[in-house]
Amino acid sequence: DGVDNDGNGKIDDVRGWDFVKNTTDAASSEDGQTEDNDPKDGHGHGTHVAGLASAVTNNGVGVAGIGWGCEIMPLRVGYKNRSNGGSILSAVVLDAIDYAVVNGADVINTSFGGIGNDFSIRDMMRYAFDNGVVSVVSAGNNGSNIGYSPENEDYVISVAAVDFNDRKTSYSNFGPWVKISAPGGTSADGIYSTHLNNKYSSLMGTSMATPIVSGTAALVRSIHPDWSAAQVMMHVIDTADDINAANPLYTGQMGVVGRVNAGRALSSPFQSQPKFSIARILVEDLASGNGDKRANIGETADLNIKLVNRRHDARNVRLQLTSSDPQVTVLVPDLTFTAVAGISSSRNYVETIDPYLRIKVSDIAFPHNVEFTLTITADGGFVQTLPFHLAIEARVLVVDDDDGFNNVEQYYFSVLDSLGMPYDVWDRSRQGRTGTNLKNYHLVIWFCENAFPTLDSSDRDDLIAYLRADRYLFISGQNIAWDLGFTLQTAEDAESRSYYNQYRQVGDATERFLKNQLHTIYVEDKTAEAIVKGVETLPLSRGLEFVFASPLRQPTEQSPDVINTTLGSSVLFKYQDGPAAAVVYKGAHQVVYWAFGGLEAVVDAAKRQTAMSRILTDFTGMEVKVDKLSNIENEVENIQVRAIVNRQKNLAGVNLYWRQLSQPQFQQLAMTAVNDSLFTAEIPRQSFGTELEYAVQAVAADGLYSPVKLMRVKIESSAPIVAAVIERKANLSLSPFVTMTASDLSGVDSSS
Repeated sequence: DGVDNDGNGKIDDVRGWDFVKNTTDAASSEDGQTEDNDPKDGHGHGTHVAGLASAVTNNGVGVAGIGWGCEIMPLRVGYKNRSNGGSILSAVVLDAIDYAVVNGADVINTSFGGIGNDFSIRDMMRYAFDNGVVSVVSAGNNGSNIGYSPENEDYVISVAAVDFNDRKTSYSNFGPWVKISAPGGTSADGIYSTHLNNKYSSLMGTSMATPIVSGTAALVRSIHPDWSAAQVMMHVIDTADDINAANPLYTGQMGVVGRVNAGRALSSPFQSQPKFSIARILVEDLASGNGDKRANIGETADLNIKLVNRRHDARNVRLQLTSSDPQVTVLVPDLTFTAVAGISSSRNYVETIDPYLRIKVSDIAFPHNVEFTLTITADGGFVQTLPFHLAIEARVLVVDDDDGFNNVEQYYFSVLDSLGMPYDVWDRSRQGRTGTNLKNYHLVIWFCENAFPTLDSSDRDDLIAYLRADRYLFISGQNIAWDLGFTLQTAEDAESRSYYNQYRQVGDATERFLKNQLHTIYVEDKTAEAIVKGVETLPLSRGLEFVFASPLRQPTEQSPDVINTTLGSSVLFKYQDGPAAAVVYKGAHQVVYWAFGGLEAVVDAAKRQTAMSRILTDFTGMEVKVDKLSNIENEVENIQVRAIVNRQKNLAGVNLYWRQLSQPQFQQLAMTAVNDSLFTAEIPRQSFGTELEYAVQAVAADGLYSPVKLMRVKIESSAPIVAAVIERKANLSLSPFVTMTASDLSGVDSSS
């Protein structure tokens, strides 16, 4: 009637609203300049999606939408552009979401996704969620495992597409951030739904899968109007069908459970459980230690553990900390909390502060990673165990700076564990800025994988301060040089990446960091090379050659940088056609920078370990080779352990750690220098049957130490070995014809 009857600022919006305005590239047939009450879809995409969500059922016409009896609030946010494609403006989406929340929507379907981060839409969807509205977003059609915001947020249902056999479609995005799957159609068998001009058509895409989930969520809300958005979301996700068997290459990446099942969502009781993860672990040792925020030998340390609950609310929560490591005693193992909110609240975490969980490190411990288990119980029979490690006397900090979804940290952890080098971890995506924590470590291993931004301004400031203290840095990641170096990024490139590089945003400060701290000049982006070769004049890379590829990225997402040396650096690895792929700098501080990717990119696991071992040897300045004890049969004499220490630094000492496996604690012996490189120590004599565990550690004057690799040997008694050989003789009477050899490692008793 031309009157704003409900006073919401939209005249005659009873049939929906068109939010599109002020466009510059809308097709001539499109309404793209002013808002109005005509949300008609000129492209067909929105109409198709609406039909899947809630086309009228049981009327003998067309199709049946999933959301039987649920009303559609049509809000137009996209338009057909001059290229006959679809376009969406973020500001328009924000207005529409706000309108939907204010005007009573229960579910918001956004069939667009996988096109880059949009944090303003993310925040608006959080606002919707906090006001009881479920947001359902398509995962995207790039065949990629990269999760962008908002689709990777805990409070959003991100939807992947499967075919009618529950197999991932070729186009669908996937990953651990996907919450659920639904049929999306294929080129041979699309999803049939409403289209323009009262017609119907078959389309395919995660855009088609998303409204099937939205319609299901609307049905759940219709029969549970008292449920929160969190309950509706979790219930739809948890009542899905497991489709991992149909997708062996995408296990756990096509949904928390799998493909949506509307029938189970409507008939099953609510059974969602909490789900905790460790966001960070901070060591507080000021009261009884040196205050360096590390667990050191002899110290009592309080553990500030931040636990995040990413699912349902938990009540009467109990934490129990345990460890089987004899070198650590858990003094305060238990804490209780009345409740820990889940995703229903933005404060869905708890910290073990005052009181803390408390541990005591043995006075005769040696540097290693201690394994702990945190067991969490809550009402409803909930039990979850979270393993984690804490390093004793850590000198190495691993900064995990991937995007938090495409996680590659295990490549680093497994190699360091295998080499015997203890390390602490800083998860950049969960813990935020490293700050002054870097200064407590001699060596930092920082990997960016292929995430943006690579090193932001706070990261660069922290690394500048760290390297000024003459420390050691191994840094890696595709796109670091491109992100920071002198690059004239085009608008087209920015649109394709959904990202403007930091040089374009900030200017020369990023390039100065690349030159002064990483001793590198950016040359070229996205080289097609896939093999790097070491430089024969450098022990760090001599003889090394390997194939590389970021393991969690598609071929089109590989982006190794070509770089060059500057300010005293040297080429460490080259691509096959000659340009630099990695550099090393040895000055007051030392840097190894890989521009082709990190350890995760080295395809051969053995070469991955060799490369890391060489970096540790180079930075620590020490290489320890221990003679392996074997075939020991001795109850009389002490057991000598010999170690060769090749070093480029002054030594503070060389230590032998040993214990009987039946005993909890290790003994420490200072090894004696026989010459400049040979060191020995003696383990007291042992009885037959005793099993020993031992390791040698060299400590440099600057506090860095060599990896500590444990070895084992058993003291055994065995019968002498007697071998007899019958010799062929022409005349048996002239000489013996049987030759016998006896051997006994304990020695033959010649007196008997």
